[in-house]
Amino acid sequence: MDNKTTMKNLFLGVLFFMISTMIFSQNIESSTRKLIDNAKFTRINRDWRTIAEFKSGIGETVQFYPIEVIDLKSGEKTKALQLDMNIKNPSVSKTAWVGIEEINEFITFIEEYVTPNLKKKI
Repeated sequence: MDNKTTMKNLFLGVLFFMISTMIFSQNIESSTRKLIDNAKFTRINRDWRTIAEFKSGIGETVQFYPIEVIDLKSGEKTKALQLDMNIKNPSVSKTAWVGIEEINEFITFIEEYVTPNLKKKI
C-alpha cells in the first residue's frame, strides 16, 4: 500500500471514529432531533441530488444528505444534514441529524480533531 492510500485510510478511520463518538455520546440533542421526537407526524424530504460519501478501505461508509424536516401537524420546518453510517464490525447502520445551527460547529470539530490526525503514522 502506498503512502497516499495509507493516509486516506487513516483519515477515514479517524473520521468514522470521531463522527460516531461525537454523534452517539452527546448529551445535547439536536434541534432537528427534538423536532422529529416531539412531532407525531413528520415528513423528511431528502435532496437526492446532493450526496457526499466517505468510504473506508474495509467498506464502511458515511453519507451526508441535506434534508428538510416538516412537522405535518404544526407545519414547523427545519433544514438539517442527515448522516447515514454503515459500520462493518459489528454490522451497524445508524442515522443522525446535524441541525443547520450546528454545521459550523461540526466543521470546526472535523478541522480540529480529524484533519490534524492525518499526519500521524500507522
